[in-house]
Amino acid sequence: MKVLNQRGLAIISLMAVCFVFCSDCDARQGSENRPHIVLVMADDQGWGQTGYYGHPFLKTPHLDDMAAHGLRLDRFYAGGPVCSPTRATVLTGRTHERTGVMSHGYPLRLQEKTIPQALAEVGYVTSHFGKWHLNGIRGAGIPILPNDDRRPDAFGFSHWLSVTNFFDMHPLMGRYGKPAGDFEKKRGDSSEVVVMEAIHFLKEQINKNPDVLTFTVIWFGTPHSPWASLESDSQQFPQLSFQAQRHYGELVAMDRSIGSLRSVLQELGIADNTLLWFSSDNGGLPNKDFQPTVGQLNKAIDGMVPLRGSKGTLYEGGCVFRRLSNGRHELSQKSHSFRPVQSIFSQRFSKLLGFQKKPCCRYMTVSVCVSSLMVSRIIAISQWVFAGTAVVLGLMGDISWLF
Repeated sequence: MKVLNQRGLAIISLMAVCFVFCSDCDARQGSENRPHIVLVMADDQGWGQTGYYGHPFLKTPHLDDMAAHGLRLDRFYAGGPVCSPTRATVLTGRTHERTGVMSHGYPLRLQEKTIPQALAEVGYVTSHFGKWHLNGIRGAGIPILPNDDRRPDAFGFSHWLSVTNFFDMHPLMGRYGKPAGDFEKKRGDSSEVVVMEAIHFLKEQINKNPDVLTFTVIWFGTPHSPWASLESDSQQFPQLSFQAQRHYGELVAMDRSIGSLRSVLQELGIADNTLLWFSSDNGGLPNKDFQPTVGQLNKAIDGMVPLRGSKGTLYEGGCVFRRLSNGRHELSQKSHSFRPVQSIFSQRFSKLLGFQKKPCCRYMTVSVCVSSLMVSRIIAISQWVFAGTAVVLGLMGDISWLF
């Protein structure tokens, strides 16, 4: 596996700048090639918490299969070291300074343009399931209310079944279109609940119109604290403490739900035309209680060393996670471990959706964020927004030779 040096990364970045800045976008061209899109995000899953990367006791067969048959980014940088900033970045492609979401529980500004809004304008049916955490409410997740100014439909989701923050077994949830106080009490593991709801919605849309295009966001509450899991899942880890058993039991159920989702995409006949992304929202919890979450030394696996720090820090343990994607639009059985890329809605992704051939670049900004915690490393993020559709390309590395 080739690791690009800093000069090579800079050249690639500059080429991307030239290409994207000079490109056009017309969302109405190339629509026949557009895929269904499913964005799946875990909540506090660490860089080391997958089976395919050598975790000593956690098995994730469905994530492993995604990794084996799709595109694998092993050093994917979060929008922030806690959840809300990353979620805002995913939806807008913009940094915290732009969105105003500086930490967890900060509200997303209503004037922000989002990916679901842009996709809805070109015919996508958009939906959100699970954790939201962009409406300024902290604390344990509660059902989203219909009078919440920052509920998911305010940012482009035409359907949602969501909660304000983290959620666990048997969640109480709010659904789009229901009156205040009319909540839905679900039974079962939280990950499997939201995946089953998303599957039901996808089946309903495709049965109604086989040519429909869908954009589905599934944001798990797993494995955020407090931890609660099915006994059959937690019992797989008898060597761990009670809380750690439940923590890893949640991850077992989450992996199983991803398997269910992929199976249904196959049954519906849309798997080959679905771009399925999976990632976490930030780094994992401290190794002290749930080790290993941010990796462990394993000489048999290239690059597997423990990262410094954890969730809430700007060390790599707080900002780095793995990203997987499947679909015919992705490279087959390809992995990347060089240090670039915080690419939430990349130029390539825009091209897949046909955002081209019409000049509409509204502005370009370049943000350089320097943290004393990162010493010689600089995150340089270049942003472009095309007709409300955000594109983020990034570099991470020692680029001091450029200055």
